[in-house]
Amino acid sequence: MTIPPVTADIWKELILRKKVFEFDYLALQMLLGKLATDVQKDPSPAKIEQSVSRLYELMILNQNNPAARRDLQKLNA
Repeated sequence: MTIPPVTADIWKELILRKKVFEFDYLALQMLLGKLATDVQKDPSPAKIEQSVSRLYELMILNQNNPAARRDLQKLNA
């Protein structure tokens, strides 16, 4: 399973809610909701970059989780 690089636009698009998917992995759902809300309150480039890094790190650390793998397939489609 290929994880898009942290520099890929998909991460920023998820944080900014420009792309929306129905994710299976609960931790991803929860973190993405929190980060998107945080970025709405503070849309600075630094906050967006920090949020993207946290989201990417979650997926790197859990890439072997079956639900996370299904969600990564959605990102790569």
